[in-house]
Amino acid sequence: MKHRRQRHWIIALFALIALAFAACVGTDDSTTTKTTSVDDGLSNLGLNENALASDDGMLNTDDEQPSFGDKRLEGSCKEQPKPEGAPDEIVDKDGDVQQAENERPSIYVRLIWGKLRLTPGAEKIDFSGSVSVNGAAIKVKRLIRFEHHNDLYDRLLRRDNRSVVAWNSLIFSHNDGILLKVIDLPSSTDAVKTFKFETKAYSFSLPLAELKGLHKIFRVDDKGNVVAISAFEHRPFGCPKGFLEGGWKRLNEKGGVFGGPVEARSGRLIGHMRGIWGVRPDGERVAFAKIVALNGRFRGLVKGTWMPDEDGIGGTFKARVFNRDKLVVGVLHGNYRPSTAIDDGGFYKGVWSKICDGPQCPQQVVDGVDVDASTCGEPKPQPEDACEDNETTDCPEIAPKPIAGFCCNADSTVTQDDSTVGCQQTFPALEDAQHVCHPDQPSPFQSQPQQ
Repeated sequence: MKHRRQRHWIIALFALIALAFAACVGTDDSTTTKTTSVDDGLSNLGLNENALASDDGMLNTDDEQPSFGDKRLEGSCKEQPKPEGAPDEIVDKDGDVQQAENERPSIYVRLIWGKLRLTPGAEKIDFSGSVSVNGAAIKVKRLIRFEHHNDLYDRLLRRDNRSVVAWNSLIFSHNDGILLKVIDLPSSTDAVKTFKFETKAYSFSLPLAELKGLHKIFRVDDKGNVVAISAFEHRPFGCPKGFLEGGWKRLNEKGGVFGGPVEARSGRLIGHMRGIWGVRPDGERVAFAKIVALNGRFRGLVKGTWMPDEDGIGGTFKARVFNRDKLVVGVLHGNYRPSTAIDDGGFYKGVWSKICDGPQCPQQVVDGVDVDASTCGEPKPQPEDACEDNETTDCPEIAPKPIAGFCCNADSTVTQDDSTVGCQQTFPALEDAQHVCHPDQPSPFQSQPQQ
């Protein structure tokens, strides 16, 4: 009965997520047709009000099929490592950048400019420009789209200043973007450090300190062009963090569904989330979701709230993530906005943070989300943490070699089999275990020499 009650909103969610991803599969008119039909198919699907009234959204902790059994979710087609020929990072001659990375928190910034939905035939707009931060170094982690229309546009420009990243970007029907790591340099004498986004189409600036935890969408014009930013602070040897994005839709007056990909802080796809949102009879706004890894392994149940902005256009959400033992293992938060791409719906963006080290668990608030310390268990770093927090290499691309009984499968998941020899190997993060474990705690991983 429980699975039957979930069936309608799950079907709706599959269609919704397909809509959020439809623009990835191409830029021709057939994509637009597919998107429209998907949205039309959501109109008559219902939402079970009993799920909103329950304590867990009537979700279970079972493992699922990869991407919840929907092949349309199996890949991330937007983000990519820097392509060959991209300008090199500025050489760290004095070693102060590396020292700051090892000793001070860095800020990860995800920027997208253009249209949040595919809009064939849209008027082109020039977003060529730069990001700069005085008194800090910037590293480029990933590019988002950058289709290379010609030799001049959609490419990074040569870097002569470690505090500046510049590009040429011409937007037609969709968007481009970039994932950056901002490293605050203690050697700087600047009293106030400012983050500046400056392009031909739109510009904004704000103090670097205000960038931490920022999730905002700036409207550029009345043609659907925006600049979207998500950012979070990550301290050395801290717990894994990453990004969330996806689509949401209202199904009736009580609420609707939402879902989308879960990404590591490097921008790499590591899993998926799907869920329901709505308003209970007493007026409480609630949201429930389930998170799975790329192979469908259960990663957490999400229980949270959402709040409309005062202007009634969009709003914010925040939630706690629980494991099978009903202990808090993480938090997530972000914002949502309406979009003409989805009838009575829109898109959301945010970040997730895992609680895995001792100092965080007793806190009452983690990344702005209330955490009941009594629900926190003994922190236990898992093999999956390294896959989630891996910055440099995608797990499937690492050559096989055994390591301490833990094996990284081809789908980026980790299994434990002490009898396995020569299994798909893990990744460099395991060889430097303090990146996934608190430095004062013994590591569950043991490094093996290179074969």
